[in-house]
Amino acid sequence: MQEVQRPKQCLRGSSAMIEQGIAASSNGIVPASRVSLFHENDCQIIMTFKDDVRAIASRIIEDHGDWKFVKQAPHNRWVFRNSAVPFVDRIIDPSFSYKNNPPDVLLQPLVAVRNRRTGQIYRRVFGVDEFFTSWINFNWEYDDFGSTRVVRERNVGDNAVWHSKWLTLVELPDLLSDILHRGSQMFEKYYDLSSEPAFLSNLPLLPGLPPAFATMMMIEQCIGHIAIGDFDFVRRFDRRRFKAKVELFDKLVESIPVLSGAADS
Repeated sequence: MQEVQRPKQCLRGSSAMIEQGIAASSNGIVPASRVSLFHENDCQIIMTFKDDVRAIASRIIEDHGDWKFVKQAPHNRWVFRNSAVPFVDRIIDPSFSYKNNPPDVLLQPLVAVRNRRTGQIYRRVFGVDEFFTSWINFNWEYDDFGSTRVVRERNVGDNAVWHSKWLTLVELPDLLSDILHRGSQMFEKYYDLSSEPAFLSNLPLLPGLPPAFATMMMIEQCIGHIAIGDFDFVRRFDRRRFKAKVELFDKLVESIPVLSGAADS
């Protein structure tokens, strides 16, 4: 079977369109006639919608210092990650969720941190990899920032359906820049990165969360204290505060003799 190759002019055109879209969006100028970032009628561009989104994210992050756009283990999601602080990875996860017909992506962003020591404890106690040491959804912090749907182009025609909160690819750069800006503010507000002990002993617990989320944040706090050898914090923790999944806390308490013995050895 003969391999299908991309025409070189299409690749150059695609790159130029990304740059134009970013420039136009950054300046607040989105021409009404520009209904798509990639004009497939001009030439056959062999790129998927995911490729388009990732190309824009990769370009945007070039202007944000130590931040990188990478695939994050263990869930293999594409996220923005900053590893400049030696003891923690800071992660801004847009939580891309794709639908293929017609192509669109739903963004429900969150910020998260990953620490090697808490990850080791989590695996030892629960037998699975820890996704994050701690995380906070944007919609817990910002009332005006829920989920956002991005489509390739604006629907047109007699039967078109369009919602005011939907965006097109040409507007995605501004959205991602806003996510990066707000995410950076959330790290400054909720996480003490002055030292590893300060970070681990002050993991956040937000008020008013649904019971399942509150449980996970309390478990995170307990693991953080275990990581610095503060087992009394867990022993003193009031079990009645858990309104869901209390078995996770019980398992953590049961593991203290083993974990404390390993810490003393």
